[in-house]
Amino acid sequence: MSQVIELLSNQYIGTVMLTAPDGTLAGILSERDVIKAVSKHGDKAFGMRAGELMIKTVVSCSPEMSIEGVLALMSAHTIRHVPVLCDGRILGLISVRDVLDLQKELLIADAERRKRAQEETLRAKEELERAYDGLESKIEERTKELRTARDAAEKANQSKSELLATISHELRTPLVGIIGFSEILHSEKLGPLGSAQYVEYAGDINQSGQHLLALINSLLDLSKIESGREELFEGNINLKGAIEATIRMLRTRIAEQGITVTCEIDPEAPALYADEGKIRQVLTNLLGNAIKFTKPGGKVTIKAWARADSGYVIQIADSGIGIAAQDIPKALARFGQVDSPMTRKYEGTGLGLPLAKSLVELHGGCLDLQSEVGVGTTVTIRFPGARLAGQAFSEPKLAAAGGGD
Repeated sequence: MSQVIELLSNQYIGTVMLTAPDGTLAGILSERDVIKAVSKHGDKAFGMRAGELMIKTVVSCSPEMSIEGVLALMSAHTIRHVPVLCDGRILGLISVRDVLDLQKELLIADAERRKRAQEETLRAKEELERAYDGLESKIEERTKELRTARDAAEKANQSKSELLATISHELRTPLVGIIGFSEILHSEKLGPLGSAQYVEYAGDINQSGQHLLALINSLLDLSKIESGREELFEGNINLKGAIEATIRMLRTRIAEQGITVTCEIDPEAPALYADEGKIRQVLTNLLGNAIKFTKPGGKVTIKAWARADSGYVIQIADSGIGIAAQDIPKALARFGQVDSPMTRKYEGTGLGLPLAKSLVELHGGCLDLQSEVGVGTTVTIRFPGARLAGQAFSEPKLAAAGGGD
């Protein structure tokens, strides 16, 4: 027994395992068993052998048992040590202190892992904040660049519009003279020219001048709208009369083209509150396009109706050559005449549709174009309900124009 006590003392352990000659576990002897023996036998206990005091019924576990299972085993049997056996042979010993040390190590490891994760999260956050600050700075810088570029483009566009307006004015003055004098020559008001060819040439000059004047007027109108200098001289318009007057003005072209033009105008529709000159210009451009691109024998239909909720609607449909869907945005752009084998033979600058669109928008309306190649084109104009005569208007009769497209 004295050797057992010395072993427990030297190794700082509370329990020893006793093995049989074949290496299998024979029993277990703890310091508590030694104390009981000394208390019971007195000094005789020191001369007793370990096998006399050992506990032969030993609670053990296998290597595969979980730590939770070992702790439950210790708690159930009120013990602090559990031998680990495999086929009766001792592999080791697990004590409460071993488990507590393991838990301590696990807690420390978990705390360190959490600390590292927190540090990594903090670093990631700092990097993200730096990246965000850099991105925000780049966005601000890019925004300034874009704003500067936009301002420069707007200024250049304004200068272009003003220059275009000035040149148009300068061109129109001599052109009016050319048209007037060519008309005098063509009509031979001051006497015969002496040759029929001269009369023909004078007519050609007059027609060319009229065409050029129409182009200059369109450019001037667009430049005024772009620069915000266009004005609306508004009043109540008899739309049926304006449409019929436009048809009469184009009757020669209609006859030459050999097409049929019909009107379907709601007789109950009220007057339209708008600038009559500009509305006639819109009608002339749109109806002129419909006539130009409709083949002989084709048909152009003009419809107009008004509703308090949907406003005033004017629709011009033709059975002409049509426009491909992908080309519609180009057709509505300035100088954006669609170039295709079917349209290339038709003269034009591409100003008619965009000018009509701008003039409609100047009235607070919108212009929609639907078309299909070989079927025809339908242009729909919508004016707000406030432009029906008899409605209340907040604008004065002389309204300054807004921007262009």
